[in-house]
Amino acid sequence: MPVNYSSLLNSPANWTFIASAAPSAVLTASFTSISGYKKLKIVGYIGSSSQSGNFYVQFNSDTGNNYYGGAWGVSQYMSATTTASRSSSSILLTTGGATEGSFSFEIENANSTSVFKDINGASISQGTPNFGAQNFGVWRSTSAITSIQIGNSAPSNITGNIYLLGQN
Repeated sequence: MPVNYSSLLNSPANWTFIASAAPSAVLTASFTSISGYKKLKIVGYIGSSSQSGNFYVQFNSDTGNNYYGGAWGVSQYMSATTTASRSSSSILLTTGGATEGSFSFEIENANSTSVFKDINGASISQGTPNFGAQNFGVWRSTSAITSIQIGNSAPSNITGNIYLLGQN
């Protein structure tokens, strides 16, 4: 289902459109050559052929255990759930073994070379059960974010529409 996020470009927060990706049956979607933005926003809708994985985000191709994060939310059956991770190779975008999901995340200090990067957002997974979550995390790196990779941990091919916005 195509989603139009063009209204984000006119938001009061003065977000600047950087790039979009429309992955189609690929393992990851990537944004590269990112520079100069204090804050980044990733908004999208992605799907997968697998219900066994979670959608994730990584920065600067860092696959080490340099991410802390988790999520808390509620399933369609109103059961509260907390998923926490002390150390991981990525940050969760959507959870619950979903075949598709929508998300919106903001990344603080994206261009800083002196502090870790805070990631906060929300997601809705459309699987069994449906699951809405508040996601959070930290990328424990002082490197400026220059690239973003999004994929499915199963791994399986992803499809969808993803938008990257920036703010100074």
